[in-house]
Amino acid sequence: MNTWKQAFKLATFELKQSKINLIFSLVITLFLLGYLRKSLPEYVENGFLGFDLFFMILFSFATAMPKPKAFQIQNIQPNFIVSPILLMQKHLPIKEEVLIKSRFIIHFIYTFPFQVIAIVGLLYLATFPAHFSIDSMIAFAILWLSFSFYVGFIFPASDTGDKGFLATTAGLFIIGILTVGIGSILFTLFHAITGHGFVYWSIIAADKWPLFTSIASIIAAYSGYHFWKNYMKRNMNKIDYI
Repeated sequence: MNTWKQAFKLATFELKQSKINLIFSLVITLFLLGYLRKSLPEYVENGFLGFDLFFMILFSFATAMPKPKAFQIQNIQPNFIVSPILLMQKHLPIKEEVLIKSRFIIHFIYTFPFQVIAIVGLLYLATFPAHFSIDSMIAFAILWLSFSFYVGFIFPASDTGDKGFLATTAGLFIIGILTVGIGSILFTLFHAITGHGFVYWSIIAADKWPLFTSIASIIAAYSGYHFWKNYMKRNMNKIDYI
C-alpha cells in the first residue's frame, strides 16, 4: 500500500502539468460518445466495423492521446524509444515498483473517469434492446471498463521503451502497418463469420449471462494488470537506460 501512495505522489507531478490536456480528453470522450450513441441502433440492426473500431479505441487509449508530448513515448536516440519522464525518473533513487505503479496511475486518470462517463452516457442515452435489464447494463459496463485494463494498459507498459530495429522509424512503421493490417483482417473475419461485431456479442453476453460476464471480465482485468506489470519489470531490467 505504501508503494501506491508513493506512486500517486510521483504521478501528481505529471498530472499537474496535464490539466488542460485532461479537458481535451473530455472533449474526445463526448465526441465519440455522440457518435456511438447515434450509431448504436443501426449497429445492432445491421452491424458495421466502424462502430466496433471506435468503441474499442475509446475503451483502450483514445482519451490518453492528448497527453503532453514531453510525457509520451518518443525517440530519444535513433534506435531508442522511451517516455522521457520515465527515463529521467529511472536515474533517480526511486523504487522500480513505484515507477511502474505511477505509470498505471497516470494512464488510469487519463482513461478510466472518461470511460465511466462514456459507458454511463451510452447506457442512459442510447437505444439498447428493450429487454436489457439493470443486471445486463452493469455487466456490460464491467466488461468494457475491464477491457481498458487488460488491453489499455499496453500503453503505460510501452513507456518503458525499446531498443534496436523495432525502435527505429522503419521498425515503428512496420509495426504500425502490421498492427493495422492484422487487426483489420481479424475484425473483418470475425464479422463475416459471426454476422456481427465484438460490441454486439458483448451486448448478447451481458444480456444472457450477466454474472458470468462480470466475473470473467474482472478476472481478465486483474490478470491483465499483473501481466503488464511483470512485462514492465522485465523490460526495465533488460534495457540499458544510460
